[in-house]
Amino acid sequence: MNLDSLRALLPLRMILSEKSATFRGHGLAAAGAAVAAGGLALAQTPPMPLPLPPAIVAPRDVPFAGTIRLGVDATDVTRHIFRVTESIPVESGRLTLLYPKWLPGTHSPGGRIDSLAGLMIKAHGRRLEWTRDTLDVFAFHVDVPAGATQLDLEFQFLSAGDGNEGRIVTTPEMLNLQWNSVVLYPAGYFVRQITVEPSVKLPDGWQFATALEPQSGAAAPPPPPVRPPPSSRFHWRPWWIRRCLPAVM
Repeated sequence: MNLDSLRALLPLRMILSEKSATFRGHGLAAAGAAVAAGGLALAQTPPMPLPLPPAIVAPRDVPFAGTIRLGVDATDVTRHIFRVTESIPVESGRLTLLYPKWLPGTHSPGGRIDSLAGLMIKAHGRRLEWTRDTLDVFAFHVDVPAGATQLDLEFQFLSAGDGNEGRIVTTPEMLNLQWNSVVLYPAGYFVRQITVEPSVKLPDGWQFATALEPQSGAAAPPPPPVRPPPSSRFHWRPWWIRRCLPAVM
């Protein structure tokens, strides 16, 4: 390309540069207008708090109608998992289930809610949707359908596998079953007014010791059904279970 050709292209290049600058100016102006409009919109709609959820029903010192049946499979000592099934007598309507929060001897809400997993709730064999309370993470809400008289629950308690995860309660040689870790109970009652009938499945050949009283006529081992105690006594009477328990004279 000769010098004359370059001179002919020079005015065209200048025109394109001017148009490009004009487009950029319009773009910046539009962006500025959008920011200004957005700022105005934000100024007109300040952040507002969300409405609080309905209050959880307060506990009353009246007997709970019926007995909660609680079954715990404690055989998975290698992976430190307790598998829980639970049947709770209910009436139709809104129901709140609580996981134990405040425990005797503790000075904070130290219930191991972080280890609760796989919660499934059914009525008449049909799975029900539940929601967690947005303020109290220890509370779960479920709508009991008309005609249902019992909820069937399944969940797991994932106990600590090493010291960094909390207190170790299972090893290949022994385990400590703490009932407050493996139960949900209905809100609206003092726990001393809720009766629980527990049962446990142990690893083959393991023995147990507990302060809970076996039902009359029951034999051991395997673990016999125990006399249903009030929940307040039931929660704080753990089972000590191991391959071989020393004889007590």
